[in-house]
Amino acid sequence: MSRRARLGVWTAAIVIAAVAGLAVAGLPELGRSPDVSVVAVVVETTTTTEATTTTTAPTTTTTTVDPGRAPAEVTVRVASGTDDPALADRWTAAVAALGYATIAPAPGIPAEASQVWFQVGNDAEAATLATTLGIDPTLIFPTPFPSPIPPDEAHLILLVGPDLGEPDPVEGDE
Repeated sequence: MSRRARLGVWTAAIVIAAVAGLAVAGLPELGRSPDVSVVAVVVETTTTTEATTTTTAPTTTTTTVDPGRAPAEVTVRVASGTDDPALADRWTAAVAALGYATIAPAPGIPAEASQVWFQVGNDAEAATLATTLGIDPTLIFPTPFPSPIPPDEAHLILLVGPDLGEPDPVEGDE
């Protein structure tokens, strides 16, 4: 396209834009100034928010722990975790008085706190024994393998630490 042709295209585009602008804006009458009026529009908006208060009653969660089998169906071996091996004998009698089946006490290993060890499938019974004796539930463990305290036929091993101290006297031991 020649320079002259390009100039013609631009000129036409400008003229079309000017005519379109005048058509949209309107032409004032010649010799008179247009009437100009300013309109102010005030929009007032009112928003109403309704507050809702929800009161929730405190909930109580009750967890029922399976106590496992009855004590008479659970065999316990006691071992002393202190320097007093006879403590295992005294606690064996105390555990028997609670209704548990017991076997002969075993030599223990040093323990800072009492623990309950359980054979596979006897965790509920271990929790029940620990709760009954006031042993911290975080000190309930599966019996290690190999076990430093032979479980023999016992379902549970009670390793008595210094925190349990002496058991309450059992009738007939006094």
